[in-house]
Amino acid sequence: MRRTLWTRHLALLAAALLFNACLSVQTRHRPITGNGGVADGDGGIALKVFADDDAQKAGTPGPRGLFIELERKEGKRYAPVFRSLEPAWSVMGLPPGEYRLRFPARLDEAGNAVTLDE
Repeated sequence: MRRTLWTRHLALLAAALLFNACLSVQTRHRPITGNGGVADGDGGIALKVFADDDAQKAGTPGPRGLFIELERKEGKRYAPVFRSLEPAWSVMGLPPGEYRLRFPARLDEAGNAVTLDE
């Protein structure tokens, strides 16, 4: 029961924030240089999602319950390489290539996935 109540409150918060369309995203990446430098070899990305600009200024990531996908371009399509429900994460060991972030869904108040508009 406690988990359901917590999930419901979290989902309601996420839904309210998403309906306001005020998310702020901060990324940092480790580039691949290929010249023997510090960034030689595989790269990486660190991501933080904030409810709004004020949350970003305060350094408080959120909301949780937002599906985030990191995708890599393979030929003419993109394939997921990492997925998370957390508002802050990092992935290292990424090979060179073209990547994109997607926010395809969120959890509703019952904990079900709700598709978001592209």
